[in-house]
Amino acid sequence: MIRRLERYEDPRGFSLLVPAGWKQVVDPRTDIAFLAIDSVPAANFCANVILTTDDLPPDLDLDNWQSHAGAMLESTLAGYLLLDQERLDRPGGPIIRRLVHHVVAQSEPVTAEQWTSVHGRTGYTLTCSAATLAYDDVADILTEVGHSWRLAS
Repeated sequence: MIRRLERYEDPRGFSLLVPAGWKQVVDPRTDIAFLAIDSVPAANFCANVILTTDDLPPDLDLDNWQSHAGAMLESTLAGYLLLDQERLDRPGGPIIRRLVHHVVAQSEPVTAEQWTSVHGRTGYTLTCSAATLAYDDVADILTEVGHSWRLAS
Protein backbone atom coordinates (compact mmCIF):
# COMPACT_ATOMS: atom_id res chain seq x y z
CA MET A 1 0.00 0.00 0.00
CA ILE A 2 1.39 3.39 -0.99
CA ARG A 3 1.45 5.66 2.01
CA ARG A 4 3.23 8.78 0.77
CA LEU A 5 4.66 10.52 -2.24
CA GLU A 6 7.98 12.30 -2.56
CA ARG A 7 9.01 14.92 -5.11
CA TYR A 8 11.55 13.99 -7.78
CA GLU A 9 13.33 16.97 -9.38
CA ASP A 10 15.25 16.24 -12.56
CA PRO A 11 18.10 18.52 -13.70
CA ARG A 12 16.66 18.37 -17.25
CA GLY A 13 13.74 20.50 -16.11
CA PHE A 14 10.88 18.29 -15.02
CA SER A 15 9.52 17.23 -11.65
CA LEU A 16 6.84 14.92 -10.35
CA LEU A 17 5.70 13.16 -7.21
CA VAL A 18 6.54 9.45 -6.99
CA PRO A 19 5.53 6.82 -4.46
CA ALA A 20 8.09 6.61 -1.67
CA GLY A 21 10.06 3.38 -1.72
CA TRP A 22 9.64 2.66 -5.42
CA LYS A 23 12.87 1.95 -7.31
CA GLN A 24 13.82 4.97 -9.43
CA VAL A 25 15.83 4.69 -12.65
CA VAL A 26 17.17 7.75 -14.43
CA ASP A 27 19.11 7.38 -17.70
CA PRO A 28 19.50 10.59 -19.71
CA ARG A 29 21.01 8.64 -22.64
CA THR A 30 17.71 7.04 -23.62
CA ASP A 31 14.21 8.17 -24.55
CA ILE A 32 13.12 6.96 -21.10
CA ALA A 33 13.71 10.06 -19.01
CA PHE A 34 12.49 8.53 -15.74
CA LEU A 35 11.14 5.25 -14.40
CA ALA A 36 9.80 4.37 -10.96
CA ILE A 37 8.64 0.82 -10.28
CA ASP A 38 6.97 -0.82 -7.32
CA SER A 39 9.01 -3.71 -5.93
CA VAL A 40 5.90 -5.66 -4.95
CA PRO A 41 3.88 -7.07 -7.86
CA ALA A 42 0.10 -7.07 -7.68
CA ALA A 43 -1.54 -9.74 -9.82
CA ASN A 44 1.84 -10.53 -11.46
CA PHE A 45 2.48 -6.94 -12.58
CA CYS A 46 4.54 -4.24 -10.84
CA ALA A 47 2.87 -0.84 -10.90
CA ASN A 48 5.11 1.76 -12.52
CA VAL A 49 5.53 5.36 -13.57
CA ILE A 50 7.49 6.09 -16.75
CA LEU A 51 8.28 9.37 -18.49
CA THR A 52 9.38 9.07 -22.11
CA THR A 53 10.49 11.68 -24.61
CA ASP A 54 10.14 11.90 -28.38
CA ASP A 55 11.87 14.26 -30.79
CA LEU A 56 9.07 15.74 -32.89
CA PRO A 57 9.24 17.32 -36.33
CA PRO A 58 8.56 21.08 -36.24
CA ASP A 59 5.15 20.73 -37.90
CA LEU A 60 3.76 18.17 -35.43
CA ASP A 61 1.69 19.70 -32.61
CA LEU A 62 0.26 17.99 -29.53
CA ASP A 63 -3.08 17.06 -31.11
CA ASN A 64 -1.60 15.58 -34.30
CA TRP A 65 1.15 13.76 -32.41
CA GLN A 66 -1.40 12.20 -30.05
CA SER A 67 -3.73 11.28 -32.89
CA HIS A 68 -0.86 9.26 -34.41
CA ALA A 69 0.14 7.90 -30.99
CA GLY A 70 -3.41 6.75 -30.25
CA ALA A 71 -3.55 4.84 -33.54
CA MET A 72 -0.17 3.25 -32.77
CA LEU A 73 -1.28 2.18 -29.28
CA GLU A 74 -4.40 0.59 -30.73
CA SER A 75 -2.41 -1.36 -33.31
CA THR A 76 0.44 -2.49 -31.03
CA LEU A 77 -1.05 -3.17 -27.57
CA ALA A 78 -2.95 -6.43 -27.15
CA GLY A 79 -6.53 -5.95 -26.00
CA TYR A 80 -6.22 -2.16 -26.26
CA LEU A 81 -9.29 -0.21 -25.18
CA LEU A 82 -9.45 3.58 -24.84
CA LEU A 83 -11.54 4.25 -21.72
CA ASP A 84 -11.31 8.05 -21.53
CA GLN A 85 -9.47 10.91 -23.20
CA GLU A 86 -9.51 14.64 -22.55
CA ARG A 87 -7.53 17.77 -23.29
CA LEU A 88 -6.53 19.78 -20.21
CA ASP A 89 -5.26 23.35 -20.18
CA ARG A 90 -2.46 23.84 -17.68
CA PRO A 91 -0.26 26.85 -16.92
CA GLY A 92 2.66 25.17 -18.77
CA GLY A 93 0.55 24.41 -21.84
CA PRO A 94 -2.08 21.92 -22.94
CA ILE A 95 -1.96 18.25 -21.97
CA ILE A 96 -3.82 15.30 -23.40
CA ARG A 97 -4.79 12.75 -20.75
CA ARG A 98 -6.00 9.27 -21.61
CA LEU A 99 -7.02 6.22 -19.61
CA VAL A 100 -6.50 2.89 -21.37
CA HIS A 101 -6.72 -0.83 -20.81
CA HIS A 102 -4.51 -3.43 -22.46
CA VAL A 103 -3.10 -6.89 -21.87
CA VAL A 104 0.56 -7.80 -21.26
CA ALA A 105 2.35 -11.17 -21.14
CA GLN A 106 0.46 -14.13 -19.69
CA SER A 107 -2.83 -12.31 -20.47
CA GLU A 108 -2.40 -9.95 -17.52
CA PRO A 109 -4.83 -6.99 -17.81
CA VAL A 110 -3.26 -3.58 -17.19
CA THR A 111 -4.85 -0.15 -16.75
CA ALA A 112 -2.74 2.89 -17.62
CA GLU A 113 -3.27 6.61 -17.32
CA GLN A 114 -1.20 8.84 -19.62
CA TRP A 115 -0.49 12.56 -19.72
CA THR A 116 1.21 13.97 -22.82
CA SER A 117 2.63 17.39 -23.53
CA VAL A 118 4.87 19.13 -26.05
CA HIS A 119 7.61 21.51 -24.98
CA GLY A 120 9.56 22.98 -27.89
CA ARG A 121 10.21 20.08 -30.25
CA THR A 122 10.10 17.43 -27.53
CA GLY A 123 7.03 15.34 -26.84
CA TYR A 124 6.67 14.01 -23.30
CA THR A 125 4.51 11.08 -22.23
CA LEU A 126 3.99 10.24 -18.56
CA THR A 127 2.43 6.79 -18.17
CA CYS A 128 1.27 5.35 -14.84
CA SER A 129 0.34 1.66 -15.05
CA ALA A 130 -1.01 -0.96 -12.67
CA ALA A 131 -2.58 -4.39 -12.87
CA THR A 132 -6.27 -3.85 -13.56
CA LEU A 133 -7.30 -5.96 -10.56
CA ALA A 134 -5.15 -3.74 -8.30
CA TYR A 135 -5.89 -0.45 -10.05
CA ASP A 136 -8.57 0.59 -7.57
CA ASP A 137 -5.95 0.47 -4.80
CA VAL A 138 -3.53 2.83 -6.59
CA ALA A 139 -5.70 4.91 -8.95
CA ASP A 140 -5.86 8.01 -6.73
CA ILE A 141 -2.11 7.94 -6.09
CA LEU A 142 -1.25 7.49 -9.77
CA THR A 143 -3.62 10.31 -10.71
CA GLU A 144 -1.88 12.51 -8.14
CA VAL A 145 1.46 11.62 -9.75
CA GLY A 146 0.09 12.73 -13.11
CA HIS A 147 -1.29 16.00 -11.78
CA SER A 148 2.02 16.74 -10.04
CA TRP A 149 4.10 16.43 -13.21
CA ARG A 150 5.66 19.73 -14.26
CA LEU A 151 7.94 20.78 -17.12
CA ALA A 152 10.20 23.81 -16.80
CA SER A 153 8.85 26.73 -18.79
